Amino acid sequence: MNVPRHLMKQTATILVPTPSTNTDGSPKTIYTASAAPTAKCSFQPGTSSNSLQLQREMGVTTYDVYMDPVLSSGAATTSALNHASRVTIGGVTYRMIGEPLNLCSEDAVLHCIMQRDT
Repeated sequence: MNVPRHLMKQTATILVPTPSTNTDGSPKTIYTASAAPTAKCSFQPGTSSNSLQLQREMGVTTYDVYMDPVLSSGAATTSALNHASRVTIGGVTYRMIGEPLNLCSEDAVLHCIMQRDT
């Protein structure tokens, strides 16, 4: 099946996790964009939900991102993308929710659900 690249108008930069430590010595992860892999994508608003927690209204918005299964380097996108990934699209950083889904198992497009990283 052909990859619908003509519908993928944005570019996703997959941030590379680097282990580090806080000033108190506790571990943390830093996500860097240097030499980060990129892939064409289509970014779509997903769903939103509200709930009442501790007498405060909390909102959660997810986004559907349809990614090219092949990175600009020629490697498989799944080799750089997993449930702990951070992705920058249009200057905004998002975090993955779950694993990327290979729609129809045809390697034509990967469906990723993301939330804005805070």
